Amino acid sequence: MAKRDNYFDYIIVGAGLSGISLAHRLIPHLQNTGKRLLLLDRGLDSYPERTWSFWEAADSIPSSLIEANWLQIRILDETVNIQTPTAPYHYKSIRSTRWRAHYLQIIAAQTQITIIEEAVLDIQQTLDEVSVHTATSSYQTLHLFDSRFAPVLDIPDYVTTLWQQFYGCYIRTKYAALDPNTAVLMDFRASQQEHIAFFYMLPSDSHTALVEYTLFTDRPKEFSYFKRQLSDYLDQHFGHGNYEIIREEEGNIPMSSYRFPRRDGRIFYIGTAGGCTKPSTGYTFYYVQQQIHELGRLIEKGYLNTYGRYSWPMRRFHFYDSILLQILSEQPHIGHTIFVRLFRRNPTSRIFKFLNNDTTLWEEIKLFSTLPIGLFSRYAMRILFKHR
Repeated sequence: MAKRDNYFDYIIVGAGLSGISLAHRLIPHLQNTGKRLLLLDRGLDSYPERTWSFWEAADSIPSSLIEANWLQIRILDETVNIQTPTAPYHYKSIRSTRWRAHYLQIIAAQTQITIIEEAVLDIQQTLDEVSVHTATSSYQTLHLFDSRFAPVLDIPDYVTTLWQQFYGCYIRTKYAALDPNTAVLMDFRASQQEHIAFFYMLPSDSHTALVEYTLFTDRPKEFSYFKRQLSDYLDQHFGHGNYEIIREEEGNIPMSSYRFPRRDGRIFYIGTAGGCTKPSTGYTFYYVQQQIHELGRLIEKGYLNTYGRYSWPMRRFHFYDSILLQILSEQPHIGHTIFVRLFRRNPTSRIFKFLNNDTTLWEEIKLFSTLPIGLFSRYAMRILFKHR
């Protein structure tokens, strides 16, 4: 009887972005089949506040959860100022705590879902089931979805890994200093010698904005360095004493050409652990939703055993990401020129579609023709030969 009580048809480890997304996606399936799901997390209140941004042409989440959205973006450096529309895409921003609270409330109301706050100490699997062990109990399932990300990986030498390290703060200015209709995606007016560096600004109204300083780097820095850079930028653009800091956030996101395993037998890796962080940009939210949609569809159709292989489009875009990532790693001083050139010579809709891994091969050829063909070709050949 104890085993029956501790048996679940599905177990999800981690109640972050991917874990909550999957639990919510499976609610109709659980209701229709009577199956049970366990959501295990070390502590539901242990997640720091984050701002998640993404672009989409449709509305995938309730508008009440959207902090702000923009139909225009800016990319600039010392000599170029590009302001371009994003239609049909909207660039959107949400607060992680509001998003989690909304969906956790829905999940907690489901009789087929059990939420337990315990740290997972060990996971073991046999041919027949997976066992999850905590300090006080063990749970069994046929299918386990693990969202835990291990930042230290045993990966091949040819893999390129950078870190998107950022520090940001929400500010409120004393005067109407901001354009709420335009998101500043990349302001490269910062030193580019040792890393790709840019400022990022998301105004929610004429007085309030999230402003971040971001590095793509292989050598993460102390956050005191970020605070100095951001303070100087804010003083320069708004004037010392003309703004107040409402709250702060910081983070370190992996950008790796490592092809993360999608599954190991009955264990399925989701979120960043399953390769859902875009290697060349660090964006994650949209790619998690795509993975969860695929998993949900396969579970509902009874084809979950087919999940795990990298499709041809996935391999193709991973190859593109690997090229750009290696260029950024070895030649960071030219990274900003590549991004500026990309947005100068392509409509934003094409770039966003490409970065969402949704373009056709012909659209990709048109986009790459606007970039330094010789540079990208050399790195493409290097990557192809390294994988042999």
